[in-house]
Amino acid sequence: MTAHFIPSPPRFFTALSVLLAAAACGGDVLDDPVAATAGSGGASSADASSSSGSDTIPDGISVKDADVGNYYDDLPDYANLPWIEEWQLDAEITGPLGNEQKAGAIRGAIEVVEYQNTLYLYVADLGGVRVFTSKDGLSWDNAASTAHVPVGGDDSQLIYTHPYAAVDPDGKLHMFMQTKDPSAEKGGFFISHATSSDGLSFDEPESFLNCAEVLADYDCTSCAHGRITSLPSGGYAIAFSATCQQQNYPKGLSKSFVPGTMMAYSNDLVSWQIDPAAFFPACHDPAFDLSQGKVYMYCASEVDLLPGGTAFDGKAAQLLRFDSDDGRSWTPKDPAGIVRFSDSNGEQIPRDEWMLADVDVHDFGDGTVRMYTPASAGDYPSVFTFTRK
Repeated sequence: MTAHFIPSPPRFFTALSVLLAAAACGGDVLDDPVAATAGSGGASSADASSSSGSDTIPDGISVKDADVGNYYDDLPDYANLPWIEEWQLDAEITGPLGNEQKAGAIRGAIEVVEYQNTLYLYVADLGGVRVFTSKDGLSWDNAASTAHVPVGGDDSQLIYTHPYAAVDPDGKLHMFMQTKDPSAEKGGFFISHATSSDGLSFDEPESFLNCAEVLADYDCTSCAHGRITSLPSGGYAIAFSATCQQQNYPKGLSKSFVPGTMMAYSNDLVSWQIDPAAFFPACHDPAFDLSQGKVYMYCASEVDLLPGGTAFDGKAAQLLRFDSDDGRSWTPKDPAGIVRFSDSNGEQIPRDEWMLADVDVHDFGDGTVRMYTPASAGDYPSVFTFTRK
């Protein structure tokens, strides 16, 4: 998860991991070219118009025309990327935990967002999303004692996981969820959407973005987990995991994997413009952090399975960082480096011990920035926090 600042006067709300970059909230970004463009190392945009030739693109979503080529050409030498920063183990969050598959456990991908002066934690729980509240971001109370939120949706058999949320300029909370239909013959994830006015009760989720339909021209079949951040100049960036161009996957990359991240942009969290040129190959489950004066985007990579991806000098590229000055201009094939994780004694945590992905960064506004990450340590899965060294 990554920390994102979500503007809802008088405070900024933040939460950290598919993404919307926009210009000022009062501006009309969607009438202009997509603000975020892929820089060096990425595909270039063909023009600024929106691709709207398909009847399958729903209202509120447009797709920027882009000449993307092969997303998986010229991947960097991941093994020789530098350590770019280090995060040290801070604490294990407390709340309902345990190894059993039971309702009310905090484990897996979480989302932390501040809303109406309360910290909320959303986590997948047996096919739905459960909510917890906290005063300090470390100790959490179950805020929904009976049912998952949201429940059911258009079809009660749908499985909702990997929530990510943000607050729109009018103060409404928008939750997006990775969604799976177990009855589908061929696996595709899509993104559902629900809203809340209190952070606890949500309306029924609706299908929001199906990449197999909306991005068929770019050979995309699934879209899933993401994160949202507000941007320094206003508006939102949304990053979401996407399966695209499976026929071009390098040897060693699983065809069942969702190994890319694509960007989208919005003023209001309702209308999105997707930029297919801003695609980060072999890196998924994004997160944001704005606390260091730039826009950082983190994503988990399986690059040790790819050419040039073998661990080098102790580095296994489990989490990459990409940097942008404004959240709009990115270099999708030129990561800044690898994130190093260390335990409370400062010793590096090897990837084969903890798989640290699905991170979320939250800026508490008082100088405290925490990275939340699920992991299995010892005999049970849990969620841990790290602080930047």
